[in-house]
Amino acid sequence: MTKSFLAAFAVAGAVALATMPARAAVTLKVNNTTITDNGVGDLDPAIGRINNTSFPAGFAGFAISIGTTSSTPSIDLHSIDLSSSSAATVVVMFTETDLSGPANWLTQFSGSWVGGSASVRLQTYLDPSNTAFGTGVTLGDLAASSTPFSLATTTGSGFAGLFSVTEVLTITANAAGEMFSLDGQLSDAPEPASIALLGVGLTGLAWLRRRNARA
Repeated sequence: MTKSFLAAFAVAGAVALATMPARAAVTLKVNNTTITDNGVGDLDPAIGRINNTSFPAGFAGFAISIGTTSSTPSIDLHSIDLSSSSAATVVVMFTETDLSGPANWLTQFSGSWVGGSASVRLQTYLDPSNTAFGTGVTLGDLAASSTPFSLATTTGSGFAGLFSVTEVLTITANAAGEMFSLDGQLSDAPEPASIALLGVGLTGLAWLRRRNARA
């Protein structure tokens, strides 16, 4: 192998994983309350992140920290911490529009709760009409009725043109005093061919480094 051949494979592998579209503003909805990025109720000034601590009905404490990334298509409902003041259900929705590109999506859902027999569910969607909170195509549907838990699923679903993605988190407390800590993420799952290409590139660089070290 020549140096230029190895370098080409390394660059091709890196580009295959690094290419992504520009992102649009994100929007959060807690039950019937909608919170826009840097709008009323958003405590985080950073673009692409929303932090909200308003209390939905039936819950005594509530904190959501949500973020997206610009290096990979991703929306993330993380650091969701709340406790129930009565038997109640809260639905948290997070959406981003004007995305394009990835054909494989990874849905991950993990967390725990204490104090009762609660249940939680994370649903993720891609909408070809590029509508905020659109639910055109289901990417993942993960539910847990025991704690702690860690769940994941991968779905292939690619479209030409722009689309939106949405997370829908449903938390059901069956009594007062139940405390939840949850994290749900939807992200681009690299295609096997891209992973293999990157692996070839990294292997080539390692071979080249060893060859130069012996020279």
